[in-house]
Amino acid sequence: MCNSKCILETKFCNFVYDCLPDLVDESGCPMACDFESGLCGWSVEATDWASSWKRVKAEDAVLNGSAPSQDHSNRSSKGHYLWLAGEAGLGSSSVLANSSVYHSTAPSCAFRFHYSLQGNGTLSAWLRSGRENQMVFHTGKETEKEWMESEIPLSIGLEEFQIVFEGRVVGEGGFLALDSFLFSDCEATPVPSVCLEGSWPCGGESCVPRWALCDLQPDCPQGSDEDPLLC
Repeated sequence: MCNSKCILETKFCNFVYDCLPDLVDESGCPMACDFESGLCGWSVEATDWASSWKRVKAEDAVLNGSAPSQDHSNRSSKGHYLWLAGEAGLGSSSVLANSSVYHSTAPSCAFRFHYSLQGNGTLSAWLRSGRENQMVFHTGKETEKEWMESEIPLSIGLEEFQIVFEGRVVGEGGFLALDSFLFSDCEATPVPSVCLEGSWPCGGESCVPRWALCDLQPDCPQGSDEDPLLC
């Protein structure tokens, strides 16, 4: 339902605000997530393993095991991220984190994220579209508890798609961490001229999360988020 009216299912999670002013059609699948207020529509598949992706505060994760001492979005020990830790006596545990189901993309749409990896583990990302699963990212290289950025270009005109992260960690002391998710430049039509709290106006009618400012990666259509006068 949208303001007491019905809209097509494909109007939900399509990077376009069709329900004004409450924006409920995009509320379950935000274009950006720093994990400070929850999982932003991401879900973790249940497994038989004790290990699982968890939303944690950086300072708590460090106390309970090996983990980055700060989140990426806020560079703070009080910040949150997704964390998957290895445990003694366990083999290779495969755990999935699934995004909401999205509809359609703009020509330059991409999904950006930051990750950290330590120990014997791998991180993969899959693009699910219809019955097809396509691996779009894979690494097993340690980052020394630092955050690394990666970007996944999304094909034009995907009718329905979902991004899935698969984490594998072998043994105690290893971990995977994810933070700062952003669907960049995916709006097929303009978004509201008033940006939501925690966002910054690009000019025109688009917005980006404030943590995406001055990160050496242009997200606004004209790159105004990296303007030297701003940074």
